[in-house]
Amino acid sequence: GERLRGGSLASWPSRPAAVPSRELAGLNDGPPAEGERRGQGVPHKFETSSSSSSSEEEGYKNTLAHRVLDGDVAHHWLKHARTGRLVQPILLQSRRSGSPFGVELELVQGPGTRVFGPRAPEAASQVVERIERDNYHVYYVLSGSGRLKTALGDRRASDGGSSSSAVELQSGDIFALAPRVRYSIESGAIVAQAAAEEGERANAAAGTPLAMLSITVPVSLTDYRIARAEVNQGVAGAGKAKKEEQEEEEESVLPAQIKFRNQEAESCLLSSRLRHAAELLTFQLPNNSKNRIAPVFDPFRDCTPFTCSIEILEPLGVIPRHQHDEAYELFIILSGCVDLYLNGTRKISGKLGDTLLVKPRNDHELINPDTGEKVYMLSIILPNETFAKQVWNGNYSGRLRNADVNHLVD
Repeated sequence: GERLRGGSLASWPSRPAAVPSRELAGLNDGPPAEGERRGQGVPHKFETSSSSSSSEEEGYKNTLAHRVLDGDVAHHWLKHARTGRLVQPILLQSRRSGSPFGVELELVQGPGTRVFGPRAPEAASQVVERIERDNYHVYYVLSGSGRLKTALGDRRASDGGSSSSAVELQSGDIFALAPRVRYSIESGAIVAQAAAEEGERANAAAGTPLAMLSITVPVSLTDYRIARAEVNQGVAGAGKAKKEEQEEEEESVLPAQIKFRNQEAESCLLSSRLRHAAELLTFQLPNNSKNRIAPVFDPFRDCTPFTCSIEILEPLGVIPRHQHDEAYELFIILSGCVDLYLNGTRKISGKLGDTLLVKPRNDHELINPDTGEKVYMLSIILPNETFAKQVWNGNYSGRLRNADVNHLVD
């Protein structure tokens, strides 16, 4: 299908949309491509109210996990010609647009099934193996159930054996795949069919399609730093190298709370790693006492160049104004609404389902404008710089609460 570009997980427009990575960057990347317009914010969002819900139950319905399979929300799925994957492209990983991240909404169904009426294409007739050569891949299971199979080396994920593994997937699971790992993702219907053939009891959610956020994260930012090369030469370059050396030395020291809270991993992320939302720990930064951050993947436990987190802004909560020297920061709004202030002058409002990308050396501040509802975001920062260290050295605020988990799962 056609490779589209846009900024919302809620719906897909029939016309080209502005690329938010260019729009939020504050950098002059040249004239806009066809279909792009400067001065336009994130164009397509869920139509949800920013006011407080009348009940807690109603509040849970205004989440991406719940709305992604809502029949009242129009999704425009594209079927990949080779793999048969059903995807809704959100943000294109492209040097031209300046985004190192790729974001898609992906639907994994049982073969031959349709869940969105005649407009929805059929799923692939068989499970297709995947592999990423130069990227990590982060998946967040929004709804449904399924199974992840992985294999090391040249062995196929479907072959089984000692070098292969399989894990069950449920709503709220977040898993990451390392580069050059072969893997496949099966829908709950396929898993249930296999269980029935073996006389086992199927999972209650087995018939529900597996809906996931799919995020591509590069191993290196080399291809995205050319435009800034001149900044890193001469005296500035020497200072930058010294700073990077100091940061690398600091990153090699394991924060005490990782060991104290029994959060150590046995090894680096070499194949796949899965963490459940209900098991995540939260921390509060000294300058951000009311908001909580739950690290999912980070350099200390997983040896990744990026940090992936769930960030929770309390009503009227603020992420204070700051900037990153080299890091790109991606925010995907899972619930609530947020105002992003860029370089102290520009305001961009995002709601449930929107994707926001901030490029390096741009001042940015995020504010939850609602007096009653929290904001839940999935964030990725690459490279990590010192973010993971700040989080793990923050004030421990317990595991994600039940009310939090209900905003993250269907």
